[in-house]
Amino acid sequence: MLKALKHKEVIKFEDVVLQNAIEEYLRICNDIIYRLIGADCSVNVKFINSKSENGYFEATTYKRYTSETEKKKCESPRLSKGKFKIKFHEEVNISKTITCIDNDIANSLQGNKYIRNSAYDFAISSNVRYWMSNNLKFDLKQNKFRCSNDKWSTFYNSIAIFTIAPPTDNRPEEESQSIIGLLIFDSLKSNAFTTRKCKLMMGLMAHILYELLILLSKIGKRKKWQK
Repeated sequence: MLKALKHKEVIKFEDVVLQNAIEEYLRICNDIIYRLIGADCSVNVKFINSKSENGYFEATTYKRYTSETEKKKCESPRLSKGKFKIKFHEEVNISKTITCIDNDIANSLQGNKYIRNSAYDFAISSNVRYWMSNNLKFDLKQNKFRCSNDKWSTFYNSIAIFTIAPPTDNRPEEESQSIIGLLIFDSLKSNAFTTRKCKLMMGLMAHILYELLILLSKIGKRKKWQK
């Protein structure tokens, strides 16, 4: 990624070279995780574009590496460019994120333009910096997961979400401003991401991506990646 972009003075999200470099990084992430768990997964990056009122962030799926399993089993694999609203919660817990999602869906707060996902809310609000589930269908029944896109189960049943953000011991509201986005791994296989090595490797991949993006922003003389 650095080699491809080091001569550019200004680096934008729309840059095809950057898009291809990140897509290749996601492919490498999949290859490494495959070696750890014996199953492939789809990997995607969501960048936070802006913060609106009431603590909601707007985000989009920037790039996705689609697993071979998803390509074979799903008639229409997911595309990039999906739009999301992610809410920061003070003193976050699972029940609070579920209630928020249910209220947003019931009140059509975002209409059908944005997808709401309780796991994303938890990841950006919690000081643990990630959210994982190895059986989302079970978690849905237990009121531990909610997504406004009713087609989610077509594509995955295990998911791991890590913030792309600087290291910190705490997550007060001002720290949420430094989150660039989310690195997300998902698999149709249940109990896909159960090993500690897998979790640690995913967290490292998110940290490496953050460091690369910050370094590129300095090279490109840009102070911010967010629009």
